[in-house]
Amino acid sequence: IPSAGIAIAGDLLFQGVYPLIKYGSTADIIEALDALLADHRIRLFVPGHGPIMDRAGVEREKQLWLALQASAKTCFENGEEVDDCIRRFQADAKEKFEERDCEVMLEISYLTEVATLKGERPSEQIYMDRFGKHILSKL
Repeated sequence: IPSAGIAIAGDLLFQGVYPLIKYGSTADIIEALDALLADHRIRLFVPGHGPIMDRAGVEREKQLWLALQASAKTCFENGEEVDDCIRRFQADAKEKFEERDCEVMLEISYLTEVATLKGERPSEQIYMDRFGKHILSKL
């Protein structure tokens, strides 16, 4: 609703939980966030999860995606163990961005980005295994 200064972004934006991509890439997300931010009439953004965000909140989300993209690229190019890279990135994200729930979503987004760099798509089994471990850890 640009005339009212509002964008309903849905699952493009997450507030209070880590974002998730299962298909596509961080480049797609960053491009879409840039498109949202390009319309300077928009002041408020309704995320798919969490409270309404302002432009600064959307910019923070974009910075998180840029950081994930850079970390995954470095991990891939250096041939590092992906789980080690994920743990480092999660620790870094907690320090640079506010604490959020559902770290497993960040883990899956990272795996998706690495798979995209390899020209692959992670298997559904990987997603199920990661979510399963996450759920069991909460019991």
